[in-house]
Amino acid sequence: MLDYKSKPQITSISKKEFFNYKFKGNNTERTELNYINVYKAWINNIFPSESSNPTLDWVVLKQNEVLHRLLQYRNDNNLSLETIRKDINLIMKLVKIAVGERVEIVNKYKILQMALSKMHETKEQNNELNEDEEKSFVPYKDLINLRNKIYEEWQDKYETTALNKYKNPQLRIENIKALLLTFYTCFPPSRNEALNIEIVDSERQGKTKDAAIYIKDKNNVWVYYNDFKKKHPPIEFNLADTVILSYSRKYVDLLIETIIESVNDYPRKHLFINSKDEPYTEKGLQKMLYDLSKDKNIGVNSLRSSYASYWLPKVNANQVQRIAYLMRTSAAMLYKNYLKKTNEGSEEEEKPKTIQQTTTPKTPKLTQQQKEEFKQNRKEYFKKYYETKKTNY
Repeated sequence: MLDYKSKPQITSISKKEFFNYKFKGNNTERTELNYINVYKAWINNIFPSESSNPTLDWVVLKQNEVLHRLLQYRNDNNLSLETIRKDINLIMKLVKIAVGERVEIVNKYKILQMALSKMHETKEQNNELNEDEEKSFVPYKDLINLRNKIYEEWQDKYETTALNKYKNPQLRIENIKALLLTFYTCFPPSRNEALNIEIVDSERQGKTKDAAIYIKDKNNVWVYYNDFKKKHPPIEFNLADTVILSYSRKYVDLLIETIIESVNDYPRKHLFINSKDEPYTEKGLQKMLYDLSKDKNIGVNSLRSSYASYWLPKVNANQVQRIAYLMRTSAAMLYKNYLKKTNEGSEEEEKPKTIQQTTTPKTPKLTQQQKEEFKQNRKEYFKKYYETKKTNY
């Protein structure tokens, strides 16, 4: 692989067009975004002198130098094989765009890429975390502890807020944050479809929504996902699932209690609402997950991986099949893509913080006048809430 000694005839690659997905081809936008992010990382860390270059032609014309400096930088910073593989993929993509697919240099990059992919697959087969997964993976027990901390902080504020607790948007967001993490840790976690769940009043209504939850009682909390996900058909299930209860009763009970408490405290039509009483956007909830930790980039996929990594070594074949069904994937994919080696101990060590039912509330004693104001505030809040919702639904 040598740099061109004289400038060949190539298709110029505009940086603006590259960033606007003009060269996407059959790739998804997510794949193209990965390419764009790799290029930005190159500029920020390795090739700052090219930051003002309006084209990406320099990568094609100086392949040898580019590849050498990339490998040197990755080696000096002890970065992973997966990172190098992404570098090679981007170089190969740019060369294909510039000179076409049927040239010798492209074949050489393909051979190199295949070798790196094989090495990457070997590592994946050993269920080891790759570099990207290291940035987002949080052990299951740590997630439970984080959930408990968030819930306890909300509960303390809620119980010591004498007035207007129902109108306090920040207090409500803290509750939604605890609920969101509970939903994705205490039951086999779905993908993003759970972020759009509506609260409905009947089974019939649940079947008409893209994603819905019907809370009949604590033993019947039904979830409906009525869209197709990666060729998996729509499903409906009771959170009080007998198979999941057989190995994880305390977590399922905790989830159901948290949902019922949240909906009772903050009546609404969507499970996850923002400070304006409106349903959160997917991006908003994804950001909420991302902001849960300063050290890890928590997301839906990493939560799915944490759940699988903790439970798969502990459950039987029937339970594995049920987990796979509820996560809308296959058992094979659970073991291949989600199971990661961890050092977590026995499930019996877990003691999740349950919702406290106490006869001695932490709330300071109120005067009779404050009590009357409190009741009136709550009554007005619910009246205004339902009057508003009647016009919106």
